[in-house]
Amino acid sequence: MKIRALSLCILVVATTAAAQNHAAHPRTKAEAEVLACLDALTEAGIKRDVAAFDRLYADDYFHTNADGSMMTKPQVLASYKAPPSAIIDSDRHDDDRVWVRGNVGYVNTRVTIRGRMNGQPYERQWRVSYLFERTKGGWRAVNSHASLILPSSK
Repeated sequence: MKIRALSLCILVVATTAAAQNHAAHPRTKAEAEVLACLDALTEAGIKRDVAAFDRLYADDYFHTNADGSMMTKPQVLASYKAPPSAIIDSDRHDDDRVWVRGNVGYVNTRVTIRGRMNGQPYERQWRVSYLFERTKGGWRAVNSHASLILPSSK
């Protein structure tokens, strides 16, 4: 469960990083709307706002963790009700990609995270992807996936 909680924490931080970077790049209206949904998810994650997540995640939302395990929307909401298992000290992102076609939006970014877990410092890089769907109520996250980028063996 700690790995799942850390992966979810990484997802929130990656969302924060993506939100910080997108303002500098011109976007289409649809891309801006998708990124606004991502911003709302970021704020919900920082505040651990379960009600906001409930509105922003589609009912059939699921997240795939770096270890291959999956979490459904109810599991993700429950994880945000619990105390966090990791402290994030800093994050940096680059290589952002946004793609929107019709009612589907996709965001992919690379995130470098530094923090502490169980009092021990860590630094990791992740590739994080988000899939959004436009509904009558606005954009909703349908799926997300976080993959650990392994250090190169140079």
